[in-house]
Amino acid sequence: MNTVTERDWGALLAADPATRTSSDSHRLIETVAWLDRLVAFDTTSSRSNRELIDWVAGQLATLGVESFVQHGEPGKANLFATIG
Repeated sequence: MNTVTERDWGALLAADPATRTSSDSHRLIETVAWLDRLVAFDTTSSRSNRELIDWVAGQLATLGVESFVQHGEPGKANLFATIG
């Protein structure tokens, strides 16, 4: 799969009728960048998920969203946040 910077954004945006005339194309690019980053984390059940949890908690903090990390078995954690 291509990374965000390698995508042909012109072709991608032109292929979607909703973005052809939308001023939200920058938002789409940012959203795809977030999704690319999220699915890049290796969260296989036999491995730690702490890298993902820490990254998301940091992103939420940057946006002013408080979150709580609940630590479970070694290397595992849950992230809780409420928005709105």
